[in-house]
Amino acid sequence: MANHQKDTVELFNYLKSVKNEKDLQDYLSYVKGQELSFSQYYNDILAKKNISLNEARVNSGLSKGYAYDIINGKKTNPSKNKILALIVSAHMDVKEANKALRLINKGSLDPKNPRDFCVISHLLHNNYDINSINQEIYDLTQDESMLLL
Repeated sequence: MANHQKDTVELFNYLKSVKNEKDLQDYLSYVKGQELSFSQYYNDILAKKNISLNEARVNSGLSKGYAYDIINGKKTNPSKNKILALIVSAHMDVKEANKALRLINKGSLDPKNPRDFCVISHLLHNNYDINSINQEIYDLTQDESMLLL
């Protein structure tokens, strides 16, 4: 995966060295240049796992246009359910999933939430079948609005 961001510890150490306003402005400019988008991160994960964008899109169950609009940042406020479908289709682990959710401003996986609990369980067991995740969510909640699709 491409290294788009400095390690948090390294950035913290750099920040500790800031002595004046100019150093602070230099630091802020540097960090701004290190920002990672959901699109960059998602594509990096796909490359790392040798999954094509089309394969991930198909496995997500999302329509081609909708999925690509989310991935390319054109869809400004997609539901967490749709993002989770993309995350599962990219075979992310829990840490990668939480980072992806934070990058697109959807918080993180919460094991107290039945939907998130099912997703976490499946990711931990390398089970990336959205239909089986949805079935488990429905069995637990009887709530179709919690389903990934």
